[in-house]
Amino acid sequence: MKNCSNWFIENDFEKPITYIPPAWALGNISQRDISESSYKIIETLSGIYIDGKFERMPLVGYETDNFFRVICVTIINHFSENMSFLMDKPLRISIHPFDLSYLLSKNLKKILQSERKFYSYKDYYQSLNSF
Repeated sequence: MKNCSNWFIENDFEKPITYIPPAWALGNISQRDISESSYKIIETLSGIYIDGKFERMPLVGYETDNFFRVICVTIINHFSENMSFLMDKPLRISIHPFDLSYLLSKNLKKILQSERKFYSYKDYYQSLNSF
């Protein structure tokens, strides 16, 4: 995580406030590591850490390149969408490069064209800290 943050600085980019590990592969990381991180937001499969505190937040995805994944992802997405409403939490949407060519592309387009309000992690973080 430190190397990733340093890369942005070394290449004259703005230091990001969000860390999104590949495939949510955060690995063996302690609460101390998270608290000492320079990132304000760290994503995991089940939610996000905001300023070191975990917030459970539902997630949907559309990376379905075979029939088995279609079944599993459809069930998980349905559950996650319902949990978003029940928990009154934003629904995170995971988008991968080939999702619009995969079997659930219509579902992805439908949610992106819905009446939902969309936030970036940065916008969401700022909305929490504007009070």
